Amino acid sequence: MSSRQRGFTLVEVVVALTILSLVIAATLTAMRTLALTQTRLDARTEEVARLRAVSDFLYRSISQAQPLQVFLLGSPEGYLFYGNQDELYWAAPVPVPAVEGGLLALRLFLSEDRELGLQIRESADLTPWSEESNYRLTDNVEQMQIQYRNSSEDQWVSEWLMAPDRTLPSHVKISLKVDGRYWPEIIIPVRGW
Repeated sequence: MSSRQRGFTLVEVVVALTILSLVIAATLTAMRTLALTQTRLDARTEEVARLRAVSDFLYRSISQAQPLQVFLLGSPEGYLFYGNQDELYWAAPVPVPAVEGGLLALRLFLSEDRELGLQIRESADLTPWSEESNYRLTDNVEQMQIQYRNSSEDQWVSEWLMAPDRTLPSHVKISLKVDGRYWPEIIIPVRGW
């Protein structure tokens, strides 16, 4: 009787290990790609949520702007709604923690640190805004442009001056570039009248 042992040859073992290594490498690559995709998706979702929150706040607060008359030494200076392409001042009823209700004066601006900032004060005077608290709406803002128009038929202008005979604009348009991406333009109808 011949005693022949049954088993795998060395070539068969090497081929099996090679195939197993390829399957494991493909599986690990797929899992890594899935993890990177999930990370990118989470970052994009967070960016969209931030965009939506900032856009909604600006839309609500600016659309509710009220024609609050500002006086300087007893004579009317105009309504608290003025600005240029870099900042905007307006009065609106905005719920803010630790601040009493009513109309609040607001200032939207782009800081030197590239943050889209908001300042709030309870009085509508014309003193400098340096002492108010800053609220950061978003950061990494590379570009901001604010434009105004008097009616739907008029052209957009880059400045809205306060004057005794000037009312609120009909619309405000805010364009932002954040983290290298342009946000959709925010066009806000001002319903203060």
